[in-house]
Amino acid sequence: MQHTDFPRILDHAAPLVEQLTAREARLLDPTVRHDEKALRKLLHPYFTEVGVSGTNYDLAAIVALLQAEPAADAASGAEREVLAPQLWLLAPQTALLRWRSELGEVPAHRSSLWQQHEGEWRLLFHQGTATSEPLPAAEEIERPNTDDAPRSAAAQDGIFLRPLVPEDAPAVLAAFDSDAVAMARQGQVTTMAEAEEYVARLLDPANQQLPLAIATKNGLVGLVSAGIDATNHNAWVWYWMHDAYRGRGVVSAALRTLARVLFNTHGIHRLELGLRVNNPGSRRVAERAGFICEGRERGKFLIDGQRVDTLLYSRLASDPQPASARELPLHQ
Repeated sequence: MQHTDFPRILDHAAPLVEQLTAREARLLDPTVRHDEKALRKLLHPYFTEVGVSGTNYDLAAIVALLQAEPAADAASGAEREVLAPQLWLLAPQTALLRWRSELGEVPAHRSSLWQQHEGEWRLLFHQGTATSEPLPAAEEIERPNTDDAPRSAAAQDGIFLRPLVPEDAPAVLAAFDSDAVAMARQGQVTTMAEAEEYVARLLDPANQQLPLAIATKNGLVGLVSAGIDATNHNAWVWYWMHDAYRGRGVVSAALRTLARVLFNTHGIHRLELGLRVNNPGSRRVAERAGFICEGRERGKFLIDGQRVDTLLYSRLASDPQPASARELPLHQ
């Protein structure tokens, strides 16, 4: 194994991020906090904690503390959320989950060291630090600049936007192949013929699409596009990224650039996008690009036999600019 394999920050939508975020959230659940058996299935035998107050706890002490917690003081509702999770994979069986809590009146940054024990991920160490500052966004964290680390390629090569062209078909196929499960929601692209048809459909003027390739000097690595409703001056936007380039804030920057072009050049007033409620990575992309959640569409999609809700987001030309002004250069 190369030394560049670890540590690395995983994409927000990676299965391990979702798994450990869910386990962390269980530790905020009042029913779990009052259940010694459930707690011991989540906590490592050598568990230790440094609390927000600075108090040190071992496994026995934290179990006793949580079981004695008055029900009225237990976190409830939105307070049980694990906010802004970021997962650093330190080794094959060790991961650091950084997140933010807003329990009671004391917002805190939290660091949770998870390790596999007897076939399950268990919390080995936890520390909370009271703060009023947000966690840095994933794209603000500096990565090592190594030639053989695929996620560092974004920083090395420089990423920009340009119009999609027919010659992008092979790179489109490679992107769909990079994560067949996630990309299946973007369309049917499993052969070169299907990739060529996919690109041709986007470039057909009759479809009123504005497809922009997210590219490096080596070719396309993602796509951001808008279906334009010229009559109402609206547009429906969407995006996807090759797996090797996810988790770096590139899509948010591309979406901010596309929004500016649509507002300033095409006279669009309202942008819309939709995403599944169980896709936190896409949700962060939208919110960092200045989109606001307007509502929930219940049972919108049927995925693997299960009905899945979606969230509707929008951004108006008159809305405030997003907190981050980072955009991608646009090459014509």
